[in-house]
Amino acid sequence: KVPRQVIIRRAAELSAAGERWALEFAGAFIGKTVQVLVEKNTGQGPSRGYTDEYVEAIVPTQQVRRGEIENVIAKTTDGKAPILVCELKKHN
Repeated sequence: KVPRQVIIRRAAELSAAGERWALEFAGAFIGKTVQVLVEKNTGQGPSRGYTDEYVEAIVPTQQVRRGEIENVIAKTTDGKAPILVCELKKHN
């Protein structure tokens, strides 16, 4: 039988590793154009959605509509969670 303290320590280590990997995965999109399905736009604050790769994204503008797929440029992550902070790509 595995001691309780070992189980707790291993679970914490796996959780921390998962968080690191998620941040690294999200970070791989920084500087790239990605598509975001806008799922939340309340009219106040940033819009939110998910990329094709299921990375959560924040688009700090109200110029997007819920249910639309927008081309955005991933600028950074929010620093603590694997959430991309994006800017709306200008259409030419």
